[in-house]
Amino acid sequence: MIHAKELRIGNLINAITSLESAPTGIVTISEICHDGIETDKYMEYAPDYPFGYSLYPFEGLGPIPLTPEILEKCGFEVKDKSFHSQDGKRHEVLFYLSPFFGDWKQNRLQCRFYDDRDPLWWLVAEVGPTPTGFTSLTRLPYLHQLQNLFFALNGHELTIKP
Repeated sequence: MIHAKELRIGNLINAITSLESAPTGIVTISEICHDGIETDKYMEYAPDYPFGYSLYPFEGLGPIPLTPEILEKCGFEVKDKSFHSQDGKRHEVLFYLSPFFGDWKQNRLQCRFYDDRDPLWWLVAEVGPTPTGFTSLTRLPYLHQLQNLFFALNGHELTIKP
């Protein structure tokens, strides 16, 4: 379950419902109500709601975990790839950079994606050929959190390719 305070219109989330006619899977939030969310997918028929219904209760919402595939759909590029050995196992470590944003297109988000842990994020200001101003942010394991962070820093929605 996702708490309502974490959500914004435009967030992508996993919708789960017991209604047979209700679409499940990834949906886009179009409205946040006191008892759930409205989505971009309209249920054409629900037995208890003859005119259709598109409200998902908060209990039926789940986050979308961030993966390298999702980061690439968001326009992030692999900057570096390395391997780390721990406990006799070899772990892949990927470093991603977001597209530039900000007034002078000098800011980027950097993400370290360690194969079995939540992604760790930094805000990077790139002035000239060398990145400067590394500011450690936090671990963000879910797509809606990345969408919210990107909007808070940039004032624009994060573009996600289908």
